[in-house]
Amino acid sequence: MKLFTTWTWIIVASAFLGLAQPGQAQSSCKGLSKGKCGSSSSCTWVKSYKTQKGSTVAAYCRAKGSKGAAAKSKSTKTEAKANAESKKRKAAASKSSTANKRALDKKSKATAAKKKAPVQSAKEKAKAKTKTEKTSRASTKK
Repeated sequence: MKLFTTWTWIIVASAFLGLAQPGQAQSSCKGLSKGKCGSSSSCTWVKSYKTQKGSTVAAYCRAKGSKGAAAKSKSTKTEAKANAESKKRKAAASKSSTANKRALDKKSKATAAKKKAPVQSAKEKAKAKTKTEKTSRASTKK
């Protein structure tokens, strides 16, 4: 009886393992030579390269992937980049326009102050000077 249950468990376990499918199907391009890879429209040849850690990855053939997914991913990245740049431009424009407004306000205030100040001619300035001199002489005589 014990032998029967053991064999039953082995059969059940192997049946489950046989039914289990891998997470990703194996590429039809995997293991192809450079010539065969280049002749296939669904495959592309990747040249050998060095990683940042210094290990060398040998050249290999890989599947191109779907154009829709690649285009969608590129367009989303491009849109995100464009959105970020436009936000930066708007912020910079806002800051510069605020600075420009402040500078214009200062200029207009200075211009208004000049307009309010009485414009004296040379004769009026001379009269004012002699007046102050007379008052100062009078105060020193006392």
